[in-house]
Amino acid sequence: MTRPIFVTGSQRSGTSWLASVLAAGGQVAFLDEPFSHKQRNPGQCAVDFPHWFTYVGPHNGAQFAPAVGETLRLRYDLPAALGAVRQARQLRRVWRHWRTFAGYRRRRLRPLVKQPTGLFMAEWLAETFGAQVLVVIRHPAGYVSSRLRLGWPHDFNDFLDQPALMAAYLAPLEDEFRQCQAAAWPLLDQLALLWKALYGTVRQLQAAHPDWLFVRYEDVAADPAGQFSQLYAALGLDYNQAASQAVVGSSSASNPGEVAVAQWKSVQRHSQAAAKTWQTRLTPAQIDQIRARTAPVGGFFYDDEAWLIEDASR
Repeated sequence: MTRPIFVTGSQRSGTSWLASVLAAGGQVAFLDEPFSHKQRNPGQCAVDFPHWFTYVGPHNGAQFAPAVGETLRLRYDLPAALGAVRQARQLRRVWRHWRTFAGYRRRRLRPLVKQPTGLFMAEWLAETFGAQVLVVIRHPAGYVSSRLRLGWPHDFNDFLDQPALMAAYLAPLEDEFRQCQAAAWPLLDQLALLWKALYGTVRQLQAAHPDWLFVRYEDVAADPAGQFSQLYAALGLDYNQAASQAVVGSSSASNPGEVAVAQWKSVQRHSQAAAKTWQTRLTPAQIDQIRARTAPVGGFFYDDEAWLIEDASR
């Protein structure tokens, strides 16, 4: 098995953009969220991940390892995929995916997995399969404003129902999780707490794994060509013409900085403008509230200057 690349961080952190540009160079097999809860394409990975943020570690790794190993060997599980077929168009999709995976193997491509909800399986993937981990960090206000706009809540029972996860990473936040659940906190406060949980874990991982790659979305957005060329080099990939063109096409000022809610999956943005949309989406009071809720973790990744609103007239 060639060494897999694992791109994670959080939802709405830029993982799709980074992974798609890293795949554009033609040297990796891009696997889009194969380790997800309620997997829609079991051919990619024929095992159930019981939580949105499933923790995989020494206590349960044996139940996931066989299927995950097949995924990382780029072996599409055709029987599992066919078993989920309910309509003719799904059969055509299965056939297309099976051929894609076969093509990946024939070209001996390196697997690149994008799994924004995979933060709590990153250590296991690195230890079990030698995955090279890339973690994307996003500004608390940018993260919260993006999910707030989409109306995406978080049920903290997803964490609380995993005792091993709580013990490994999240024990200091248990009381806040329970308070949030009991009092039905407003969505903004839920999401700020979720950011603190995820990036508090990232802070732990960064201290424990100095060999992993950690990048701030805002830094990549400000200098896409420079940052992507460095990422390609760090991952052992050739920053070729196709990669360079993908960087320009996905981050150019000719792209919109803001897209319609229905286009939330788009990775074609004016990257510098997109990184600052929170400054106009949120009120100053909301920004202050997010900053207070995410402290002190937020201060570890973003200093005072990163919270300044460019348009002082607001």
